[in-house]
Parts: sequence; structure tokens; C-alpha cells
Amino acid sequence: MPRYLPLILILAVLLGGAFWLLQSGGAPLAEGEADEQREPGWLEPTDWFFQQRAFPHGTIRPEAVRLAQQQIAALRADAQRQGSGGLWTFGGPTNVGGRVSSLAVESFDVFYVGTGSGGVFRTTDGGASFTSIGDDVLNLSIGDVALAPQNPQILYVGTGEVNGGGGSLTYGGQGVFRSVDAGITWNALGLEETGTIGRVVVHPTDANTVWVAAEGKLFAADEHRGVYRTTNAGATWDKTLFINDSTGVVDLAVNPRSPDTLYAAAWERQRRPDERHYGGDGSGLWRSIDGGQTWAEQTDGLPFGPNIGRIGISVSASRPNVVYAVYTDATGFVSGVYQTENGGDTWSLVGAFSGPSYGWWFGQIRVDPTNDDVVYAPWLNLEKSADGGQSWNYASGSMHVDQHALWIDPTNPDQLIAGNDGGVYRSIDGASTWTKAPGGFPATQFYTVEIDASVPERLYGGTQDNGTNRTLTGSEDDWQHIYGGDGFVVLVEPTNNQYVYAESQYGGRGRSTNGGASFTSANAGISGPSNWNTPIVFDPQDPTILYTGTDRVYRSTNRAENWTAISPDLTDGFGTGNLVFGTITTIDVAPSDPDALYAGTDDGRVWKTENGGTTWAEISAGLPQRWVTRVTVHPTQPHTAYVTLSGYRWAEDLARVYRTDNGGTTWTPRIGGLPEVPVNDLLFDPLDPDWLYLATDAGVFVSSNAGVSWSLLGVNLPGAPVLDLDLHDPTRTLVAATYGRGMYRYDLTQLPVATEPEAVPAAFQLNGAPNPFREALTLRYTVTQPGPVALTVYDVRGRRVALIEERERVAGSHTVR
Repeated sequence: MPRYLPLILILAVLLGGAFWLLQSGGAPLAEGEADEQREPGWLEPTDWFFQQRAFPHGTIRPEAVRLAQQQIAALRADAQRQGSGGLWTFGGPTNVGGRVSSLAVESFDVFYVGTGSGGVFRTTDGGASFTSIGDDVLNLSIGDVALAPQNPQILYVGTGEVNGGGGSLTYGGQGVFRSVDAGITWNALGLEETGTIGRVVVHPTDANTVWVAAEGKLFAADEHRGVYRTTNAGATWDKTLFINDSTGVVDLAVNPRSPDTLYAAAWERQRRPDERHYGGDGSGLWRSIDGGQTWAEQTDGLPFGPNIGRIGISVSASRPNVVYAVYTDATGFVSGVYQTENGGDTWSLVGAFSGPSYGWWFGQIRVDPTNDDVVYAPWLNLEKSADGGQSWNYASGSMHVDQHALWIDPTNPDQLIAGNDGGVYRSIDGASTWTKAPGGFPATQFYTVEIDASVPERLYGGTQDNGTNRTLTGSEDDWQHIYGGDGFVVLVEPTNNQYVYAESQYGGRGRSTNGGASFTSANAGISGPSNWNTPIVFDPQDPTILYTGTDRVYRSTNRAENWTAISPDLTDGFGTGNLVFGTITTIDVAPSDPDALYAGTDDGRVWKTENGGTTWAEISAGLPQRWVTRVTVHPTQPHTAYVTLSGYRWAEDLARVYRTDNGGTTWTPRIGGLPEVPVNDLLFDPLDPDWLYLATDAGVFVSSNAGVSWSLLGVNLPGAPVLDLDLHDPTRTLVAATYGRGMYRYDLTQLPVATEPEAVPAAFQLNGAPNPFREALTLRYTVTQPGPVALTVYDVRGRRVALIEERERVAGSHTVR
């Protein structure tokens, strides 16, 4: 093999021209406003996660998930043991927040935070700083965290978030875990089949006795739900309450003075890709007076029947015979707050508060531990009653919406800690005002990432529940909200970063001409169904041209001012269910031929055009029928492309990465060394297209041989799904967007391919290059000694788009057109 002089030419296309560089080697919404504007009963994030992983069977085999988890654990352990793969660094944000599903509080300054998909965090300074705990052991979807009342060093965690919507993960939990040293070390206690856990209650005086409320798997009916009890710290468990295979237990409360008395809230919940049923005859309130060994349903004064939905319960610490229960109906509206003053023998309706139609997303109530007339309901907003639940007032202050956890200080009830979809807040005046914990913690659920090619410290990303955010400095704690709704694709024009494109759910496209300071709609000319996460891409050779998709492909030639359809319907038609279905999920333009485009759909189809969209050909033959997550075209070879797929194995062998070298006539699986998990994105390395980076539900993987074999990239990336990648070649930085732990950077110089190119030898001299130029240029260079020469073109985003010349040259001047 000849050794070519490493001349690298970077080409940036701008308004029909280019420059050559010789290199060695809608208006944003206020916080929480997006949530309040949702349609009643919104469930789309969970449906989107589930449906792509369950398609086409409509369900996910638990054994397939367990196999994948075992494979992932083995890969991580092997990488840790070998110390290989390099390290990721956290990129933020800490000031945006993420969904808090649980709080376990030792004191106003020392507490634990369980998150929907980011794991568990601990603070010892009132939230000025947080530390993640249990990342290497715990499933990062947390249902509940509980401390032993007599020994706060003993910590129990039930995994699997119970809230069935709003971006909660497809995956259930992995059971219950225990730590006896405040989260430094952990033991698994079983109950892996419970799916989701609503509450963990530790006996007031015996840390070895624990009750668990298991709501069960969200998308499957099974017998692993109900109330479980252990009296030996989880060595063994007894299921003491089981109602039916569609009804679990979502909440538990214990009488602190008489812990043989417990209350369990049962919730019948069925979820399928084409239906949802969040209530039924199985929902109801149960009581045990023998420590949870036997249970009796409470009916005297309480509603029952097919219209009962989620229920929340709370026992008064100051007067334990007083218990409150909040009921929703099967739709999710608040149907009433009920109270007993005799420990549950009889109940009465005391009042109600108004709430949205998705009360199943909250479903909790809390009593002031010193005054049983003061009651709180963590709901869309925090509601407060000072008269035993008869009347209610807004008590959220400036907090983010969607309340999921509340702690009231038993020694000073003016001190409260709240957890919601925006993070952790504290109050010192009885919920009159709230202050967000200043330290923050990395629990943001990102769908996408974008690096500003002109200013690479600037990172952009679309998030669940928190819109589109960015940092202008690269810091962890200065991210800004710039576009509303749930956030998805963000694009920054590589040659003029004043043009920024953002997107909310279902194709709510926006364009900015002032660097993201403000946005206007960018949907002119577009019709038809758009995916929850709608693709938008630049033409690599001319970023004033963009492509997007509904059920067909659209092109804009004027920076998204308007769009024109360039394809027919590429899907199998609009599907049924809770989610918009029958849509394009991915589009890519060949960097070396802008007339060659590829598109993939959510119903398992892949298409190609070689004439800019005049005609399209389906090239799905040879691929399994799975949700297509990405099509990525080779930098210099328009007939070479990769397709990545979601989904889990059923009875067939299922690869999730395929390569074609003939424009889709045939496909070859490229999965050596990968765990059997959904794959979400694939990137080429601009320095060498045989090097690939892969985003999966199990982290990021790298291949140095065009995908023939893969290895885990980095040993310290948290176990949250990675949904998107971006790469900035001049700084050799790869950025991963995780769904639940924010963004992470990886320095590619840790890899062999990532070494800086050698300086251009003195034997070579470039004799000027027009800047800009139109259509073509003549490049002149001089070689002072004979030898091989390679001339390569990269775009400004660092992607190799053309190999101009690769040959032996004699000494002297040479010309290339």
C-alpha cells in the first residue's frame, strides 16, 4: 500500500460557492407551559418508545429484554476489567432538570432523588450538589426510593417507574435493591418480574420488614403484581395481595404507630399499542390489620365499579386513624378526596380539586405530619387544603408542572421538598414560595443532539417535557430553553449559525434567522401525518436546502420558508392506536451525490431515489420488518449505506444494523459483538469511513472495520438509552444524547483513528484556491519530490464528501479540475 501525502481539503458550501481550507491532517413556551397545553390523556412519549421496540408484534418478549440486559452487563464488566474504551465526560445540563419519580428524605439537607429514567441521586447540602449512586447496579428507571426510619443508612429502591405516560421508559424495572451504606454498595433482592413499582414501605421499627406495591408491566398482563412482603430484608418474598392479571398496586401506606395496619391502592391498568384502559373493577382500596398477611377491600363510603382509576393514599402521622385517599375516574379526572377518621372502617367524601384528564400521571396525596387538616395533592400543580380536604388552593408557586413526589418535614412542616418533571424544589414557608435546587442533577431526557459546527462548544438538544435547550458556552449549568413543546430535531446551519431549526412533537417545525433568539413556523406547504420525532436534514453540499418527512418526503430550497413534496406516500398507510403511525422516521442525502436520497419508515420500509425525488424505489427486500431508526449514506459512495433498526428478537434471527454496497439491492448484517438491543443512530468517522459509531439502548459502540465487529465505546457512560449522536471532526468530539442522563462528550483522540493528522510535508505546496467558487474550480499544486498524493474533500461538519485524486505524482506542478 502506498503512503499518500496526507493533504486534507475541507470544503464548505455556501450560496453556491465554497471556501477551501488547507488543514494538516414557533415562540418558546414558558417553563411547564407545554405540559399544560397537551391534549387530555397524552401518552405519546411512552407509546413512541414502546411501539418502535415492539413493532410489528405489538409486544416485547421479557426474555428478550433479560437476554439483552445480561449481554450488556457482560460487555460493561469486560470493558471495566480491561480498562479499555476511554472515558466520557458529562456535558450537561444540570439546570434543566428531569422527571423526579420519588423522594427519600433523611433531613431537609440530606435526601435521595429517584428519577424516571436517570437513576438515583443523593445530596447532602440541600440540593446545592448531587451525586449519582448505584449506576453500575440499578436499572435507571426508578419507581420508589425508601429509607429505613430507624437507620437512614439502609436504603431500598424499587425499579420501574409506575407513571404510565409522559416519556416513561418502555422498559420495566429489574426488581428491588438494598443498600446498608447509604448507596455505596447494593444487593439485588429479586422481584425482577414485577415490571413497575409504585411504592416501597419500610416497617417503622424493623428495617428487615418491607412491603412493595407492584403495579406490573405496562404493556402486558401477568400475575407478578400486587403486594409483596419480606421479613428478612428481601431474602424471600411473599405475595400477599393479588387481584387479577391486569390490576396491580400503585400505592401503599402504613400506620406509623400500629404498623400491622396498612392500606393498598389497587389500579387496573391495561395498555396496548392500539388502546389504553386506565381504570376498571379491579381498582379499589384495600386494608390489612395483620401486617399485610391478609387484606380486605374497603367499600363503606368509597366508590367502586368500572369507572375507578388511579388512587393515592396517605396516613396522618399525628392522628393515624385519619387517612386520606384521592380517587380518579377511569379517564383520569379527579373524582373526589375521601377521608376516614376510624382507620378505614367508614369513609366519606370531603371534597375535590380540579385537575386535567390525566390524573393517572400523578395520583398522590400527602398529609401534614403535625396537622391532619393540612393536606397536599401533588398533581399537575401542587394543590393544598387547610380544612381537611374540603377546599383547595394552588400552592405550586413558580415550580415546574407535573408533581410526582412531596416530603413534609415532620419537625418543621413549613419545610417541604417537591419533585416534578422539572427537578427538585424546596419551600421554607409552607409552600407559599419555592426555590429550585441550585445544584441540579443530570436527568434530562434528550431525543437529539446538535453541535454548532462554527462554535463547537455550543450544544443543542431536544428533550422530553422540557422543549429544545442549548448551551452557548459548553458549560453544564447554563443551558437555555429556546423552543417549546417536547423538543426533537435541532439543526444549526454549518456555514451560518444564525439559521437554526427546531422542532416540537409531531413535526412542529420552527426556523430562526437570529441564532435561535426567536422562531417562526416552518411548516408552509407540509401536510400529512408526522412522526412523534420527525426527521429534518440538510443537503450536505448546500445547507440552504433541507428535507423533512411526513408520510412522504418534502424538500425546501429556501431555508424552510416553504416545502414541496418530492415523493409519494412511502408508508403502508395511517395506522391505528394512540400514536401517529405510517410516517417517515429517517432521511439521508448522499454527501457525494445530492440527487441520491434514502428514507426509512416506522412500518419497516426503506426507499431510495437517484434523481432527486423524481422516482423512488423500495429497497426493503432482505431487511426484517422493523421500525427503521436511521439510514446513513457513505461519505463518498452513494450506493453504500447503513440501516439501523429498533426492536427485539422473536423467533427469528434479528440483526439491527445492515449495510448495502449496491444501493439496497442486497443487505448484509453488521452486528458482530453487539448486544441484542434496539439501535438508534449510526455515524461515519470523517477521518476514515470504515470507523463507525453506533447509538443503542445499551450505550455507544464503535467499529473500525465497517461494522463487521463492534466494541463498547467508553467504560463510564450511564446505562440510559442513547438516542442520537453528533460528531465535530475539527475538535474530534463525539456527543451522545441520552434519554435520562443528559449529554456526554467523548474525545476521539482516545482511539487510534482519532490521532491528529500529520502536518503536510514540505514536499507538497498548494498554489492557492478560489474562495468562493461556483460549480467547479481548478486546483493547482506542486510536488517537489515524486510520490503518492491523495486529495480529499470534507464538508464543514467534518464529513468526507469526495476523493478527488489518489495517485502517484512526479515532481513538478500539477492541475486538478
